[in-house]
Amino acid sequence: MLDVKHYEMILELDRCGSLKAAASSIGITQPAATYRLNEIEKRLTVKIYYSVGRRLLLTEAGKRLLQDAEKIIHITKRAEEDAIVISRSEQYIKWGISGYDKIEDLLSEIPSEISNRLDICRFSSDYILKSLLEGKVDFIITNSPTKSKEINSELILTDKLRFIANKENDIFKTKKISVEEISNKPYITYSRYYQPEMEFEKIFRPSGHTPNSIREIDSVSSILKIVSNNKEYISCLSEWTLNNSNIFYNVINDEDLSIDCNWYFLYREKTSFKGEIEIIKSVFKKKFNREN
Repeated sequence: MLDVKHYEMILELDRCGSLKAAASSIGITQPAATYRLNEIEKRLTVKIYYSVGRRLLLTEAGKRLLQDAEKIIHITKRAEEDAIVISRSEQYIKWGISGYDKIEDLLSEIPSEISNRLDICRFSSDYILKSLLEGKVDFIITNSPTKSKEINSELILTDKLRFIANKENDIFKTKKISVEEISNKPYITYSRYYQPEMEFEKIFRPSGHTPNSIREIDSVSSILKIVSNNKEYISCLSEWTLNNSNIFYNVINDEDLSIDCNWYFLYREKTSFKGEIEIIKSVFKKKFNREN
């Protein structure tokens, strides 16, 4: 099998037409270039060039190697560059977020010496836990703990899910809002996928009503803006997000239409950033305790 340096030699020999020029282009001596060509022919047991006057030309076998030489060199260089970037990124702590992307207030609480080393990686809501299990991130906040021995799970907030709607939504004309009335309104959620202990399992299914239309926007920040600008939509979100939002909506404050919801801080057992992650977890717990 040939090395990248051999393909580089073939590429430059074809481009330059002489051994001396090819050697100069690569940055090696002419004897070293001769040795490299001989090495190619010895490894493959084929003739790859011949002389026409002072020019060296590729044989058909040499031309076949030339076809992929540039591609091989490009792929190799790109892999090396990627490896360098990945190596440098390993110095950063990776926080995985999904639909609950309204994190500005949490981020501002983290000490700057840690937040300056924090990558924020976005995944779909149905994939966020898997991203942690696969080692793509170092920690996440989620309402679905895991029993994996590789992951530490700690409850950091006992919260409630509340239905919200634009202040001018006509659903507020009703004194006692029902699940059926909510179901008749356009519904917007950050994930259509089944999630245990959430509104579809706890509210809609037991009532026998499901929203007639369900729009998925995998971003709580965007959902809040849409609800604030649209008089029709209804959504259901965690109070900790609502408490930190100065947006034009009303909360449906009916305990029969609220859902207890726990939030967990999950992080990998084997991580180089255990001390920093413990600090982040402590900061989040203190913030949630202040607000609840």
